[in-house]
Amino acid sequence: MAIIVSKNGHEAHKVERSTFDKEDDLQRYLRDNPEALPIDQIRDGASLVVLAREYTTESGPIDILAADDQGRLFIIETKLYRNPDKRKVVAQVLDYGAALWRHSSDFSEFRADLSEQVQRQCGMSLEDQIAARFSTDETGTEAVFSAMKECLEHGKFAFMVLMDQVDDRLRDLISYVNTNSNFQVYAVELEYYQHDSYEILMPHVYGAEVKTPDNEFKGPAPEWTEERFFDRLSDADPNTANVAHRLLAWLKEHADNVLWRGGRSMGSFVPQVYRNGILTSLSAVYTYGKVELYFEYLTDKAPFLETEKREELRHRAETLLGKPVTDDMLAKRPNIPLVDFSKPEDFARLTDFFDWLIHRIKEL
Repeated sequence: MAIIVSKNGHEAHKVERSTFDKEDDLQRYLRDNPEALPIDQIRDGASLVVLAREYTTESGPIDILAADDQGRLFIIETKLYRNPDKRKVVAQVLDYGAALWRHSSDFSEFRADLSEQVQRQCGMSLEDQIAARFSTDETGTEAVFSAMKECLEHGKFAFMVLMDQVDDRLRDLISYVNTNSNFQVYAVELEYYQHDSYEILMPHVYGAEVKTPDNEFKGPAPEWTEERFFDRLSDADPNTANVAHRLLAWLKEHADNVLWRGGRSMGSFVPQVYRNGILTSLSAVYTYGKVELYFEYLTDKAPFLETEKREELRHRAETLLGKPVTDDMLAKRPNIPLVDFSKPEDFARLTDFFDWLIHRIKEL
């Protein structure tokens, strides 16, 4: 197929379809031009951020790991048409999904690994990358992370195969998989043209026309409230729900704000305090019965940039957790089961930590 290019109705030129010489060239193009990924053909108004290239998993590197503005993770594989047996790429991306799913037990570790790759590849933090792409503030950015965590925990990935040409057998395979599974696979054909210094890319999505019966990522996420949170938490151990109730009551009295947020099946509440007129998030308590401590965020912000204050945070954290806290742990967001604080003396250690943290942040 060819296209005709003209300027103001004159000097028309016939431009024949071109190709990418290497898959690496295609990956770099998509990293630098995420608009070329036709996410809006899958969900109206959606946008996508390319998080990392060659993201390492036990099954091999994922060509492109991306996320949309609702926190859904996209596992993307690039293949040129001339590669043999293009149908194998479907099994390949599913294998990557299975490997990535193994991280679901520790989202903090996944986030730290991803942050390291983003910093190395893009020269900016993961948080800044998401905020810049989706124009979110701190709260909005954390909401994306919360949804990413849910996506990872449930393995509800979107799989995308990017090719310069998609053949009929691959289209049929993807249509069959999407009709008979709880996940979604998309094939994207990229028509590529070059004319003078211009590059023209025309993406076509296959697979979006088949709706999965369990597609939880379509449409807006429901609003989370205290009632909905505890309805979901009621399935957990009674001691866990009891600790969550007590902690929320304490935070309502001592924090400046409690933010409710989450995705379609997982919710959380986030205690916040004002510092210099801006709300600072301290932690998150999730419906799966764990409290996530924002050490990573705190050690990257004043007042804990100074070595003395960072060591004070470490000492308080060790008192809370009852074990040594390494620099590596301070650079992450550890998840602790709420049930660990069921006993009165353990719950007192938790509130003592939050009490100290709230006062320390408000001092500046």
